[in-house]
Parts: sequence; C-alpha cells; structure tokens
Amino acid sequence: MDPETLLSYELGLKSELGGHLRLNLSAFYYDFTDQQVFVLASGDSGVPVQQLSNAAASTLYGLEMEAVWQPVEELVVQLGAGYTHSEFDEFETPLGEDLSGGTLPSAPETNVNAMIAYTIPSSIGAWVLEADGKYQSKQYFSVNNDPILSQGAYTIANAHVEWTAPNEHVAVTAWVRNLADEEYLVSAFDLASFGWNQWVVGEPRTYGVTLEYHTH
Repeated sequence: MDPETLLSYELGLKSELGGHLRLNLSAFYYDFTDQQVFVLASGDSGVPVQQLSNAAASTLYGLEMEAVWQPVEELVVQLGAGYTHSEFDEFETPLGEDLSGGTLPSAPETNVNAMIAYTIPSSIGAWVLEADGKYQSKQYFSVNNDPILSQGAYTIANAHVEWTAPNEHVAVTAWVRNLADEEYLVSAFDLASFGWNQWVVGEPRTYGVTLEYHTH
C-alpha cells in the first residue's frame, strides 16, 4: 500500500467588529493522493473482507464561518456554519468497483451550530441559562455510499442551567442533552461478509445534575 499524500491550502480572516462582534471566516482546499480508506477486498477464502486500501485521488474544499456576538456582558450568542464538498476523483477498489465521483465517508455537506447563554447575577450567586444545538446534513459511512450505511440530516438541541456560589467554590448544573430524543447514527460498518452490518447510534435524551467544588 502506498503512503497517503495531502496538499492543503487554507485562507482565513479574523475580525472584531464594533467591540461586540467577532467574525472568523476560512476557506480550505485539500488534495489527496493515495488516500487510505477501508474497502471490501477478496479474502483468502474468497469471501469479501474489509481492507485498508488506497483511493487514487480525492479532493475536499469548503468554507467555515464562526460569529460571536456579545451586545452586553450578560449575553453571549454564537453561530457557526460550514460547507464541504468532497469527492473521489479516481478510485477503483480491489474488487474492481469504480467509486470515482462518490462522496467521501463521514463528510456531511453542511453543518450549523448555535449557542446562546445569559448570565443573571444575584446576591446568592450567578445563574447561567444556556441552550445550544447543531444541524448536520446527510452523510455516508462507507466509501461506496451505501444508503443502508448512511445517516440523514438531523438536529440535536441541548440546554442547561448553572448556579455558581458567590465565592465561586461551588457550582451546580442541571442539564439535558438531545432534548427531542432524536434518533441518529454516529457511524456504521459494512460487515456483510459475516452476514450483518454494524450501526453505532448516538446518545439518546439524557439528563442529570452535576456538582462541582473548586478550592481556589
């Protein structure tokens, strides 16, 4: 197997606007040669097995944006977004399957994340109310873009309330992750040679309370 080679080009901009808004922009272009990926190949018994192999050529390019707005000391709003185009420019597997033109695995085209936090000072301590979420477009987990081994677009939202004592030694946080109990996959593997596929599911709705104590 040949070593993987990557040529990367990146261009970025960081700016402060009016003292209350920070905006970061970046663009990237990645050119892979002999990219190493897992594909199906013929095993000793003739049964297809997963094998690390070289994709002859592939490219990724896209844009990323991050903005942080703090109009007052107590309020912080963050927004991030990204776009990625990925493609196997030239790729023939050991089994003779031509995957040229396909999308790279685990490379969703678009993603968006947001967060808002508001701090309420009081005589008994500071309260922080925070909510955040992310959106991710469809992605494939296999190099042949098998729809069975893919995850459609989904959105995850989280929230928490934190109280910090006036001396800042004690903090208590009540939190909920995946508020809507969204069902989604974080990865999937082609194990058809053994008679099945493997799916790894994301965390369901979870909630709890965290207590922290700091000695400083």
